[in-house]
Parts: sequence; C-alpha cells; structure tokens
Amino acid sequence: TAHAIRAFVLDWNASPVYVGDQTEKYLTDAELAARRALTLDPTNTLALADYAEILTDQQKLDQALINIEQAVQQDPSLMDVHRVYAYVLESYRDYRLAIEEYDKAIAIKAGYAEAYNNRGNALRALKQLDAAVESFNKAIAIKSDHADAYNNRGIALQELKQLDAALADYDKALAIKPDYEYLYGTLLHTKMQTCDWQELEPSISRLLEQIARNEKATTAFPVLALTTVLSMQRKAAEIWINDKYPPNHSLGVIVKRPRSGKIRLGYFSADFRNHPVSLLAAELFEVHDRTKFEIYAFSFGQNIMDPMRCRLEKAFDHFIDVRTRSDDEIAKMAREMEIDIAIDLGGLTADSRTDIFARRAAPIQINYLGYPGTMGAPYIDYIIADRHVIPQESASFYTEKVAYLPCFQVNDSKRGISERIFTRRELGLPEAGFVFCCFNNSYKITPGIFDAWMRILKQVEGSVLWLAESNPTATRNLQREAIGRGVAVERLVFAQRIPVPEYLARYRMADLFLDTL
Repeated sequence: TAHAIRAFVLDWNASPVYVGDQTEKYLTDAELAARRALTLDPTNTLALADYAEILTDQQKLDQALINIEQAVQQDPSLMDVHRVYAYVLESYRDYRLAIEEYDKAIAIKAGYAEAYNNRGNALRALKQLDAAVESFNKAIAIKSDHADAYNNRGIALQELKQLDAALADYDKALAIKPDYEYLYGTLLHTKMQTCDWQELEPSISRLLEQIARNEKATTAFPVLALTTVLSMQRKAAEIWINDKYPPNHSLGVIVKRPRSGKIRLGYFSADFRNHPVSLLAAELFEVHDRTKFEIYAFSFGQNIMDPMRCRLEKAFDHFIDVRTRSDDEIAKMAREMEIDIAIDLGGLTADSRTDIFARRAAPIQINYLGYPGTMGAPYIDYIIADRHVIPQESASFYTEKVAYLPCFQVNDSKRGISERIFTRRELGLPEAGFVFCCFNNSYKITPGIFDAWMRILKQVEGSVLWLAESNPTATRNLQREAIGRGVAVERLVFAQRIPVPEYLARYRMADLFLDTL
C-alpha cells in the first residue's frame, strides 16, 4: 500500500505547476499522501525521501532535512535518497555537499543523466563554470535529447563569454522542446549581446505575442531592451513573479509595533563588491544620517574581499553575510531585527533573491537602483526613480508606487579617476577627427539606434564611433552592419576593458557620448 501511495505522490510531483493558492493546495495534497504512506510504513525509505522533497518544495527545510537524513541513515544504497538529499542541500545553498550527494547517486547509477545535470547546476552556483560545462556534457552524452542540460550548459557557456556556443545550446534546447519555459527571451537577449539582428523584428513580434497570451516566453530583464512597449514590460514581469515568486504568507503578517528610536533600513544585495551598484552607492551608505537611521546590509553574493567590499563592511552599522541562509531564514531574520524598510538593490537581475521579499521581510519594501523596471510584484511597495527614468505618464505601467527624487541615480563622489594621460594612438583612435563614443553593453544597441549613429558619422567627415568591445562576435557583426550602411569599418573603434579609474580617465579622449535608448 505504501508503494501505491508513493506512486500517487510522484504523480502529484509531476503535475503542472500552478500559481498562487493552487500551488499550496497541490503541495498540501502531496504532503498528505506522503504522510499517509509513512503512517502505513514509517520506515519506508523512499516515502521518507518523497516527503522530504515535498517539504523542500514548500520551503519547510528543517523538516525536510530531518526526513532525508533519516532516509540516508536507513538505506544509503538508494539512488533517489542521495538525489533528494542533494536537492535539500541546494535549497540550503550548501552546494559543495550537494555535489557530494550527486556523486554518490552517480556512483550507484553511472548513467544517471539527471544527476549530472543537477550537479552541473550546483557547480555553476559555485562559479566553477568549466566543471559545470563538463558535467552537462556528461548528461548530454547519456541522454542526447536532454533539453534541460542543453539549456543549463548554454547558461554556463554564456557566463564564460562563449556566446556562440551558448546560442547553439539554446537553439538545441528549443528544437527538443519548443515551449521551453522562459528560453525564447534568453535566446533573443543573447543574440542582442552578439549584435545578431537577423530576423530580429519578427522574433520580437513573436515574443510580444507570447507575452500577450500569458505564455512563459521570457524573464523580465531581456524585455527592457527588446521593446519600448511598457505594458509588455510590466506583463512579462508579472508572468515571471506569479510563476516563480508569488506572495508567500508562510511567515504570517508582520505584527505592528510602536515606532521608537531610529528607522532601520535594510539593504539587500548580491553585489556588495566591485560591481556597478556598489560603485554608485558606496557613499550613500556612508552618509546616511545616523541620528535618524540605523543601516543594515544583507549580503548574499560572492564573498569577494576586494577593496570595495572592505569599504562597504565599514559603511554599514551591521553587515550580515547571509549567503548560506535560505530565503525563509533571511526574511525571518529581517523581521526579528525589526527592519522597517527593506531595499532590494537587485530587482530582477542576476543573483537576486526575490523570494525574501515575497515572504515580506519588512513592512515597507522598495525596488531601487539595480533594476529601474517594474518588478511586477504586489509586495514591492515603491520604486525610487526620477522623471527621466519614469515619466509621470509611465507610472501606471509599474506595479510599485513611484517615489520621485530630483535624480534617482546616486553617485560616489569619492570615486578615483586615474591621472594617466592616454594618447589616441594607444587607444586605436585616429590622430585627428571628432570622436563619438558609447560604452554601453552591446545588447542595448538596436538596429534603429545604429542607423542613427551611422547617419551621424556620414554627416561628420573624419569622425569615428568608439564602442566598448563586448565580445568578438558582436564586433564582427557591428562591422558588417556598418558596411551595409555605407560606413567603412575603420570608423568603428573598439575599446578594451580596463580598471575603473582608467576607464573613467579614458573618457577624456571622447568628444560626445551617444546614448542608447
């Protein structure tokens, strides 16, 4: 009977993902079935593992860990036991131990493609990208139609800046599974990074049609650069949030407390290091009025002790490393510390942890600086902006209330600029002629913007356009696009990446910056 109920549990686990309250209903039904199985046979190892997996999906991690540790102790020879144990450990963000458990599962079943795929994801989380790619390679060698492994390898290759190889993997994953969730937008975004504009307009039209039909075609971030239609930007964000990070009421309502003493501000970020967000905001944290505010940092990014990280640890009243804590634990911690205002510096960018805010870490929650688009989340109360970033007439396309400043983008007045004097020759610029420049990321360059730039070059004799070199493929594609518009390739000059102080000093060699939209 226990085995029959286990089959029922697994059937629930295989059901489609539903959003909102229905998710909780389905998980509750599965949980009840697992409990029933364990009532009939309390020592059923596989039922314990299933129950642990269900509890993990519900973010009941402590209970999950108790059950899976009991299962491992009872029968460590079962492959599924190690797979689920790894899954629980990943939810705790203990990726190193999770990899050990995947290795044990693989030792039991050498041809276990899913374990290799999951192991690759854990390695990628540790930024061991080459090892992650090798693990995905093994999953694909075992199962040539493993769409997840192709997608995940594509992500790792993209992080390794091997964009052509990443695009090939995304294409393969979509060929295997045309409705692969959120991948089409990633594919288009990656093509934009390489300035590959072949079939771009029909591809964007297809993406917008999918968003309009509430399909899970893209994450929110790529849409910001693919379309200026604000309703589509908002809808893409809402689809993502409703699917992945709906409001989570497991911690209950925050109990109202009388105001006393300083207002406690909590800044949450994966980027407390040498990163654009910190390069902008470092001085902000230092100059907060300490007579009125107490400043907390909740850091869940890489523990890179560079000069910026050392500066930031001194800038906050409390700097808390929460990398290894679950979203549930971090939200609880913020509540226990009585954080009044939680400020998400990442929004829907890489390594953000939106689930912390879905659980309501503070009475007021704000989206600021790292992501000036709408998060589409009902639990983000405000977005800080100015009237250039969000004109008054655009505010209705944001789920957040807009808190306006004269200028939303804080900047560090202490930022050092190198005294180095560059020459045109060493930068690859001509000895004479007007220098237009744009050092924005390549994915922001659209065909329409590039058309305008080329018209400008044609009208200003001897001028050049100085661009940041993002990747070799983008360079080649931009050169080809220039030729197609009647502009010689030597009038595009590509700048290499250099340290920030020298990067700023290098701007002295430019005459006029041409921005992207």
